Amino acid sequence: MVAAQGAAIGNFEVLDSLATVDTPTLLIHGTADRIIPSANGEVIARQIPGSRLELLPDVGHMFWWECPIKTAQLVFE
Repeated sequence: MVAAQGAAIGNFEVLDSLATVDTPTLLIHGTADRIIPSANGEVIARQIPGSRLELLPDVGHMFWWECPIKTAQLVFE
């Protein structure tokens, strides 16, 4: 199952269509994410007009688990 998920991720390309997103978009990313580098969040944020990127220092891939209160605050803002 992990291999299938990896293959799906490897074949999925959305970057070119992100510019068409026209809803308020919040991106939250941990700077210590060892699965998806936080630079990826920066790339995505640049592609979505008017998006907001919140980088959580020293937080990993499961930011909502590691920082549940901060995550809730950001979402409810």
